[in-house]
Amino acid sequence: MTLDHVIETRAVRTSFQSIFGLADGAVLGCEALSRGVEGGEFALADRLFGEARKQGRTSSLERLCCAVAINRASAVCGESRGKLFLNLCVDEICRRENVDFMEVAAAGAGMRPSSIVVEITEGHGVSDWGRLRAGIRAWRAAGFALAIDDVGSGHSDLRIVAEVEPEYLKIDRSLVQDVDSRRGVRAAVSALVVMGTALSSVVIAEGIETRDEFATLRSLGVQAGQGYFLARPALQPNLLSAAAAVELGDATITTEPVSLTVEASCA
Repeated sequence: MTLDHVIETRAVRTSFQSIFGLADGAVLGCEALSRGVEGGEFALADRLFGEARKQGRTSSLERLCCAVAINRASAVCGESRGKLFLNLCVDEICRRENVDFMEVAAAGAGMRPSSIVVEITEGHGVSDWGRLRAGIRAWRAAGFALAIDDVGSGHSDLRIVAEVEPEYLKIDRSLVQDVDSRRGVRAAVSALVVMGTALSSVVIAEGIETRDEFATLRSLGVQAGQGYFLARPALQPNLLSAAAAVELGDATITTEPVSLTVEASCA
């Protein structure tokens, strides 16, 4: 199957991973993970989006993934359940036509821009800060909120956080893994929490996989998180895991799945 065929036939699949508040287990939203069809050449996201970059088709593929995910999200949850996060590469954030596209896609699914957060993945760096600033203004003027993905990964540096002043700040898994046993990592996470507070950003930790990571991040003031310890990806958003509910001191927590974070990653 060629990339052209994937785009023309809309041959992408979406699964969802819930995001929860670390203090009380309340559902903040879900991340929708876009992939090629299972068993195909582009079943892995890295392969799919890497081929799109190589062929200069990133914009077409990301639009497709976001449109499919918006429609799927609308069918699964609907706007009344919270924010929907749409993950786009920084180059796509700079394109005014993508703002218009998202407005139309949201309207077609019965959603408002105010219910959507556009999550920025820096990817291979910002080449034109002026264009990025103009893009940020356009998204916000249309009613969308903004998030920065992979903060601390090396791709997303402090400058883009400072430029965007995002409503949501997502800590990369590299600063989450073994955070309970790595003093330097805890210091970095603490610094990001301070920055998030100063910017009035909700800080979200990605890739929480153990009880100790969960407990440490919560003690450091991280407000929300996602990862296998909390809920695994599924065709529909999962409830908080039993292990996480016990850690929160309430094994009876059964929060309904709500809003969706859509990742059309340009990894």
